[in-house]
Amino acid sequence: MIDRLVFFPDPFVGDPPPGVEERWITTADGVRLAIKDLATADPAHPYKLASFVPAGAPLANRQLGNGNLVKKPGRGANTVKVENKYPNDAVFTMAPQGSTTATFMMYVRSGQTAQVNNVADGTYEVFFTRGTDWDSGSKAFTRDCKSAKFGETIDLKSTSRQYTVETLTLGVPLSSGNGIPSTDTDEDSLPT
Repeated sequence: MIDRLVFFPDPFVGDPPPGVEERWITTADGVRLAIKDLATADPAHPYKLASFVPAGAPLANRQLGNGNLVKKPGRGANTVKVENKYPNDAVFTMAPQGSTTATFMMYVRSGQTAQVNNVADGTYEVFFTRGTDWDSGSKAFTRDCKSAKFGETIDLKSTSRQYTVETLTLGVPLSSGNGIPSTDTDEDSLPT
C-alpha cells in the first residue's frame, strides 16, 4: 500500500542543452505519472490506483497583446523600440538608474517588435524577463522564466526640436557583434 508520494525537484539543475526545451510538470501531473507507472509495474498483478484523479488539463499559455504596457510611462518626448528574437515572450522594463520603481514595463511577443512613446529624459537601467504563460494578476510568467539586467545604462535626451529613439534587440548573441551584454538576475529584484 502506498502511504504517500513526495517529489523533491532539484532547484540547482542547470539550463538544458541548446535545442532542448525545459518543461515542468505540476504535482498533479507527477501523481498521474506515478500512478501509471505503478499500474503497469507488474503485468501479472496490475494495480488499480486513484481512479478519482481527474485527467490533466493542458498547460495555459496566456499572453498580452504585443506592445501592451504593463506599466505606462509618464510624460516625455523619447521613444524606445524593442525587438524580441527570443523563442518566448518578454516584458521589457526601464527604471531610472538606482531606482526600484519602473518607468515603464512593456510586453513584447516572441518574434515581434513593439515601441513605447512619451518616455522622459534620463539615464535608465534596462531589465527584461521572458517566459511562457503571463499571469496579469502577479505580473509574471508562470513557466520557463528567465530575467536579466543589461550591463550598460541607456541615456534618453530631448530638446524642444529633437528626441531620442532608442532601438534594442533581445535574444541576439554577443558573438554576433550586435548583442547587448546582460547578467541573469532574480525576478524578485526587477523594478515594478
